[in-house]
Amino acid sequence: MAAGSVGLWAHPLQRALTLGLLAAAVLVLPFPFKWTKSFLLGAGAAAVIAASMMASSLPVVNVSGTAFVLVLLALRFSGRDRSVLLSAATGVAVLALYRTAYTTIPLVWMAADWLGQGLGRLAGLLSARRLNVGATFAGLDYLVVMLALSGTWIAATTRPRRWRAIYALGAILAGQLLYLILLSYVPDLLALVPRPAAPEKWSWAGLFHKAVPWNVPVLAVAIHALIAGALFRWSAWMLQSDGSAPRVKSAIRNPQSAILLAALLLPVVTSLYPASPGLQGKKIVFYEKGFLNWLKPTYDSYGRLGSGMYGMLPVYLESLGARA
Repeated sequence: MAAGSVGLWAHPLQRALTLGLLAAAVLVLPFPFKWTKSFLLGAGAAAVIAASMMASSLPVVNVSGTAFVLVLLALRFSGRDRSVLLSAATGVAVLALYRTAYTTIPLVWMAADWLGQGLGRLAGLLSARRLNVGATFAGLDYLVVMLALSGTWIAATTRPRRWRAIYALGAILAGQLLYLILLSYVPDLLALVPRPAAPEKWSWAGLFHKAVPWNVPVLAVAIHALIAGALFRWSAWMLQSDGSAPRVKSAIRNPQSAILLAALLLPVVTSLYPASPGLQGKKIVFYEKGFLNWLKPTYDSYGRLGSGMYGMLPVYLESLGARA
């Protein structure tokens, strides 16, 4: 939800749902500590940091905020609970790194788009339907999270791990392929539900056509959540005799500290800009003639003859402080 991988959502709703999901994750956990003053102060500071990261307009900062919350929760637990939370935090942290590379490195973007197209062709081949998708609808974000999550999970389980890793990888790939096959049937579903004749009136059919196919990636969320739940439920965790996780001698090798540090530093080194950009006092000049017009778009008058409208551009620039 924080990365915008579940389809088209309004940004305020997307951030609100992310905060709601994180709040649910906090509330359902059986906290093994007392509500002391120091704990309340630390929890309040962590909540302020997480909320400020969620308020950012950059998805990578929102994802890093999610990893920040999860690793803080992992630090408060031990044993199996810490292993589960640490696996989730690792998956989210790797997703933040991937999203940073995806949006800043052209080669990564091209490779992800190529891989998404390949997965779509494979699913279309199995379903006998053409499926042309990119990285987003192919659900590469889910693969990144689940592969990182399963890798951390496998490392926290007892030996031998070979078949456990094979089963996990097969389940993840099979779940991803199932989602893509279901996605290829979306045109058939749209044909079964007639589009309402009056789009301004609310109806279940209108809601269906607005949600499909734009929010179909929610299916991938459900599929991979079930897979992750199965991995965590049936696991032979590598624990000590008292039920706690094995201790790590060096703090540098502590994965919780590394993920926490990455979650805090990643938005700073990639997105922090101390100055406030603006256009106050600037004058921007446009050539009035040409193949365009300065009319403002009106409802229900779009199309080929309505292209080239730039009437909203001066209004937009004036909202930024400039004079057009």
